[in-house]
Amino acid sequence: GRVWTSESAGNSRIRHAWIGPDKTRWAVSADSLSHWQAGQTRHVIMDDYPARRYYDWIMDPGGTFWLATSDGLIRYSPTAWRAAQTDSEAGVSGHCLTTDQEGKVWFVSGAKLHALDDSGHKDYPISGPQISPVGIPRAIFALPGGKILIDGTESLFEFNVPTGEITPLPPDAPNQRFKPLGVLNDGSLL
Repeated sequence: GRVWTSESAGNSRIRHAWIGPDKTRWAVSADSLSHWQAGQTRHVIMDDYPARRYYDWIMDPGGTFWLATSDGLIRYSPTAWRAAQTDSEAGVSGHCLTTDQEGKVWFVSGAKLHALDDSGHKDYPISGPQISPVGIPRAIFALPGGKILIDGTESLFEFNVPTGEITPLPPDAPNQRFKPLGVLNDGSLL
């Protein structure tokens, strides 16, 4: 690579260091394996993998890595289910969840619509004087053209991702409310 950064390793004599797929930093010294997140100064020693000596490592494209140790091979694989690490909204609980065509995960929490992807977390307010409160949403759906449909307590709302605007959708007929069930492969609502 052409871009290098340095991070403190304390008193450890690191033999190998790498960045995992979830941006976790890993390091191996002769007798320890440790990890930390970017910007942290404290390294967490992995006591789960006790080995007298660490010699070499190799990483698979999916993030699994192998360590050659005095006690044999050790395989590390990230867990399949893990909490998303966000800088701004750690611990946010969501009511509904969907993914869009670009792979972003969308959910509603409080009076905000949240989007998570590999680049991070972004939230959008879903309240304002021009719309009635969304309430606790029953469901959200990703639609073609960068739109998110929110099934609110009293009515439906359409969020336009490119513009950041949210608009209430009028019912098809007075005293009648459309209840979306899902999105078909062609992007139309069921």
